[in-house]
Amino acid sequence: MATVKAGFPIRGVPPAFYSNELWRKQSFTKILGHTSTVNKKNRLLSDIQRCMKLKSSANKTDIACDYLGVLRNRLVKPLIDKGSTGIQDVIELLDEYYFTKEEFDSICSELRIQDDKVAPDIYGAVDSKVKAALTRGYKQEGHKIAFVKTSGVKDLASKVKSQPKTLGRSG
Repeated sequence: MATVKAGFPIRGVPPAFYSNELWRKQSFTKILGHTSTVNKKNRLLSDIQRCMKLKSSANKTDIACDYLGVLRNRLVKPLIDKGSTGIQDVIELLDEYYFTKEEFDSICSELRIQDDKVAPDIYGAVDSKVKAALTRGYKQEGHKIAFVKTSGVKDLASKVKSQPKTLGRSG
């Protein structure tokens, strides 16, 4: 029994953790939910980094710490201050960084990071009519893209794999 108790501090888990049963309070679904949220935000940051690659050499950490707040303000302030007349400024900024409407939505709503806390939702202050006009205005124009998303390539690859292979000569 003495050797088992001596092994606890070596493993890095203090005996008090097991004695007051804190380990039972950890919920698997809670941990799974947090992991899912972290993975989603990492994926969104990777998408934003991929779009910004031609304009900036920042990594995901730099984007999360330094760029997101500035980008969010530059994308949302014209909509708050100017209303519908600020839509063209926002679309030009989106095109400058090769952002799509999905990246715009993730910057303004899902990736609200500021000083290790959730930043205030300034996009919520934008009138819903202006948001709808922004979506319509963005869809009406053509936009440059810096890369092709791989989702279409995966679909094409699965179609090629599903076709029967022929061996040898045909005919």
